[in-house]
Amino acid sequence: MMKHRSHTPADSLVLKVLLAGIIFWTVVLLPESAAAYIGPGAGLSAIGIAIALVATVALAVVGFLWYPAKRLYRHLFGKSDAGAEPPGSERSGKSPSKPTHS
Repeated sequence: MMKHRSHTPADSLVLKVLLAGIIFWTVVLLPESAAAYIGPGAGLSAIGIAIALVATVALAVVGFLWYPAKRLYRHLFGKSDAGAEPPGSERSGKSPSKPTHS
């Protein structure tokens, strides 16, 4: 014969959590049709915001990770951009000629 054990408060808590989980997943996995409408202005705005968010994250990654890594690489290995000159410098060494008015 099997003895019946008494229910403890922990058993009650487990049952409550289990019941809450079953109710939650039932609501999440079996949604009703939402009779909702989003107009073209709000829809395009939402799409624009999503695109702007993705672009912002991508540019943040480039700005905060790529450029410092590139500068570190140049510093460690001594490589520089080919053909990059400071503004105002000329390759021939001559000063730029000014047009003369005759």
